[in-house]
Formats: sequence, C-alpha cells, structure tokens
Amino acid sequence: MYMPLVRECVRVEGRNGLFMVLRADYKRHCADLMGVSNKEQMTGISFTSLFAIGEAPEPQLEGAGPRPC
Repeated sequence: MYMPLVRECVRVEGRNGLFMVLRADYKRHCADLMGVSNKEQMTGISFTSLFAIGEAPEPQLEGAGPRPC
C-alpha cells in the first residue's frame, strides 16, 4: 500500500488531475486532499485509492471512485 507524505502530490483512483496531500492519518490509512489545478477538496480518502505521480492505477469499472476510510 502506498503511504503518501503531507504536501506530496498524488493521483487518485477514478479522478483526473493531481492532488496535494493536506493531512495524512497513518493509523487510519486515509488522507485529506486538495486539487492542484481546481482546488477541489476531498477528505478521508483511503491510501488504497492513492498513487504516486509516476505510478499507474489499476484499470477500474465505470463509476468507480476513491474509497473513503
């Protein structure tokens, strides 16, 4: 499982664009994120839905999105 760092840019399963990690809860394995280009905020996103910038996410079903904690 990928463990992001605070202020690191990541990709999110089911979403386009990059997101910056605002807060990471390493006990619950989830993070709060903010979009780099659109400033969209997402809270409680499971680490299993996050990927390093150079890492390709697994193919997914239509309508799938990030998993909440």
